Amino acid sequence: MKNSDVADRIQDCIRGLKDIIEEIKQEDGKLGKAEKTIEVTYYMDPALIRRLKLLGVERDRDLSGLVNEAVALLLEKYGQGR
Repeated sequence: MKNSDVADRIQDCIRGLKDIIEEIKQEDGKLGKAEKTIEVTYYMDPALIRRLKLLGVERDRDLSGLVNEAVALLLEKYGQGR
């Protein structure tokens, strides 16, 4: 393989990486808007909280993330998704 061929392949890879980086930046912008949160107080069955905590440990997730996911799924179920 010629040096010019290697250089062309490297340039192609760099262009591909730049495209990927741009996509990630765009996704981060979308996530940033969704991740702005407010504090909410709610009451739940203690058994559900224990189960959620265990799930959080198993999945390496925090309770807030699990509850947000559950609420989003519930809203989708009833046709109120994004």
